[in-house]
Amino acid sequence: MIAVFFNRNHLGKIFLANVPAGLSWIAWVALLVWAATGKMSGKLAQKYGSGSAQKALISER
Repeated sequence: MIAVFFNRNHLGKIFLANVPAGLSWIAWVALLVWAATGKMSGKLAQKYGSGSAQKALISER
């Protein structure tokens, strides 16, 4: 953020350099949300089985 104020003439380069960092933040946050909630998309649920770990726990009772 400091570079934006001190190097106005390089604003385009600063923006381009921060695009990968922004995409990385989006990916990490999505991964953390997925890990915390445990929700899968429909395609992944069909491929790997939705709630297979939960079904195994129930069947052990």
